[in-house]
Amino acid sequence: QSAYAQIVHYGMNAKVGNVSFEMPQPGEMVIDKPYSEKTAELIDSEVRDLINSAHKHTTELLTKHKENIEKVAERLLKQEILSRDDMIELLGPRPFPEKS
Repeated sequence: QSAYAQIVHYGMNAKVGNVSFEMPQPGEMVIDKPYSEKTAELIDSEVRDLINSAHKHTTELLTKHKENIEKVAERLLKQEILSRDDMIELLGPRPFPEKS
């Protein structure tokens, strides 16, 4: 749903363009789309590509950081709640300056 909103409602897609179409509210019936069948197919294709790209990127991040994820998961199984200090102990300092 958010992938469709990104492309259809907010116009954040190079192929579909910088246009915004009204999206139906949850539970609202859709009688006519405000765009052609060809545009609908393009939107569906772009949504699929967006989701596939996000899935690939997420999988790569999880694989890259698997060791750290396992450390955190093991500690969570023991403690249930982790503090900021626990996270620094497990993962080291943040790679960017902290905001105060």
